[in-house]
Amino acid sequence: MRLTDTLSGEKKPLLPIDPAGGVRMYVCGLTPYSRAHVGHALKAVVFDVLRRFLEWRGHRVRHVENFTDIDDKLIERANALGVSIADLAAEHIEDYLANLHRLNVLPATVYPRVTEFIPEIVAFIEGLVARGHAYEAGGDVYFRVRSWPAYGKLSHRRIDELKAGARVDPLERKEDPLDFALWKAAKPGEPSWPSPWGPGRPGWHIECSVMAYHTLGEQIDIHGGGADLIFPHHENEIAQTEALTGKPFASIWVHNALLQLSGEKMSKSLGNVVSIGEALDRWGPDAFRTFVLQSHYRTPATFSEEAMEAARAGAERLREAALAPAPPGPPLELPLAALRERFTAAMEDDLNTPRALAVLFELARDINRGRRGGTRPRPRGCCGSWPGSSGSPSRSRRGGDRTPPPSSTCSWRCARPCGRRSSTPSPTTSAPGWASWASSCRTRPRGRPGGRRSPAQAPAGPVMVMGIPRTPRPRVWRSWVVFQAITFPPTRSRTIRSSGRFFVYAWAPHTRIAPLATSSPIRRRWYTVRTIIRVNSCWLAGGAPSRRTAS
Repeated sequence: MRLTDTLSGEKKPLLPIDPAGGVRMYVCGLTPYSRAHVGHALKAVVFDVLRRFLEWRGHRVRHVENFTDIDDKLIERANALGVSIADLAAEHIEDYLANLHRLNVLPATVYPRVTEFIPEIVAFIEGLVARGHAYEAGGDVYFRVRSWPAYGKLSHRRIDELKAGARVDPLERKEDPLDFALWKAAKPGEPSWPSPWGPGRPGWHIECSVMAYHTLGEQIDIHGGGADLIFPHHENEIAQTEALTGKPFASIWVHNALLQLSGEKMSKSLGNVVSIGEALDRWGPDAFRTFVLQSHYRTPATFSEEAMEAARAGAERLREAALAPAPPGPPLELPLAALRERFTAAMEDDLNTPRALAVLFELARDINRGRRGGTRPRPRGCCGSWPGSSGSPSRSRRGGDRTPPPSSTCSWRCARPCGRRSSTPSPTTSAPGWASWASSCRTRPRGRPGGRRSPAQAPAGPVMVMGIPRTPRPRVWRSWVVFQAITFPPTRSRTIRSSGRFFVYAWAPHTRIAPLATSSPIRRRWYTVRTIIRVNSCWLAGGAPSRRTAS
């Protein structure tokens, strides 16, 4: 498996440092000063899927996720509510874990808390002071950033270009404004613990270094978290850990993109949050997991009601295929080996869940068609029928009726094998009369190539529109998008192109439609449709991404 490493900026193979001990993965958890939101759930689902896939491939995974149960914001919130810090943290941690259980997220191997590692944190800081990388000033202890020349390598910044003040206010007693706190002297009304520098509490960054060190060892295979933690948190983790051990801290740094709401990141500090419980109560856990997985983990996703409804519809399709009773008769003949190979290849290529999900939708489509006794999936060739099949007749280039001979290529001699299933889904709908209309579309009208034809009448009602062409040549389309059902008036149909090869009819509903599944993460946006077209029996949509949500 290859994962994108934030440190190197390249895809790196995942090679466990200790194969006998399995994969060691540390994921930065939350600060429980308020209820967790769906952005935290997105991160949990991403690393849950990564862990599940690694275990499915035979790896043993030791997964550690921490809780920062002592922090400036936690202290401030507890004082404002008039409750103890421990009770406030425990309440939100319990709520978070309950919601992860509803999301079917596997529990981490260990959930360490900062307050459980205070002696280890003090010993870690003493080691940095002894090596000259940290210093005491007025009861505080700071990390000397300029003592570590590699500082900035994770965020790809140079020390001279950095500015002070990321989460810790620059104080006059620092030797350098860039230095960050490892230990904070006690203040009135705050909890404190004894140390060689006087009573106090640990700083934010030192906590994860110590918990990872004592739960996984000096070196770990995967260090994960949200993209907002790259600087300064993970940058500081690297500096203080490698300054003490002299070894690379993590083999691969994996960061998921942030969830967005109304064009800006979702954050408790900004107040634009939707709690995990609210989202699960409204749409359910399967819909949320589908919403997360239909975007690549490094691509920002926009949370909206329409996107969640589309994800719920997609999850229902998968559930129907998985749980519906088998029809009487012989079992379905499905290319399971090929689908499994494509699914595995997608997941091993930087956890490409959109591609993997597309394989599952293809499998669900074949299963549902087989159970309904429908037609076999269309092949990759242009002819629209399987070689040697006795189904709907295909047409030659000259427009004549004929049944294609049993051959390895289609009747249009496009040099593309017909024995494989198409990666572009066929249209489906619940509207009455769709099956008979779709069947008639597979028969091309007679006539002279280039002459005008009358389009087949589309049924009124919702139609599942699929496909976004990347080029004007239909035989070289590679990427596709599955949209939710939309309604368009068939009376506005008109022929916009007619030739001996294919026929295109168009509608222009000028509506916004939501993507349901896609083979390309860059196309997971809302689209304002300018044209709905039919190329033979395949419905396609063409338009522009919505400005409000386009990346």
